[in-house]
Amino acid sequence: MAEYDIIHIDDELRWRDSLSEAAERAMWSYRGMGSYREFSNAINGRDRATVYVLDGQFFIKPDNEHVEFLADAATDTIRRVHSDAKILWWTASPKDQSKAKEQSVVFRYKGYCDVRELMKFIQKMRALS
Repeated sequence: MAEYDIIHIDDELRWRDSLSEAAERAMWSYRGMGSYREFSNAINGRDRATVYVLDGQFFIKPDNEHVEFLADAATDTIRRVHSDAKILWWTASPKDQSKAKEQSVVFRYKGYCDVRELMKFIQKMRALS
């Protein structure tokens, strides 16, 4: 079991690297993953975070070639083991906003919210802990 400030799932390494570097500068612990299977194994293995950051689409398992919309499934997995979790969807599709609203999670569109802005928002979410 490990505790992190941020657990992040995103199929694109550049987004994971950017958020990892920003978290390191802020002296926050970070764990990034590229597939739902890796994420699910970590969560079911009792890894926890203050804030979970989810991309909308990512791989089911690391060797997949195609991404799928899995933010709903990841959100359900988190809530099953961490019912009061703070969850933020940071996606490349503005269409995901309505799905985020249905799930009662915070939504930020990557087209308008860069890593610097995301970190400010995560700081606010962390302060609510």
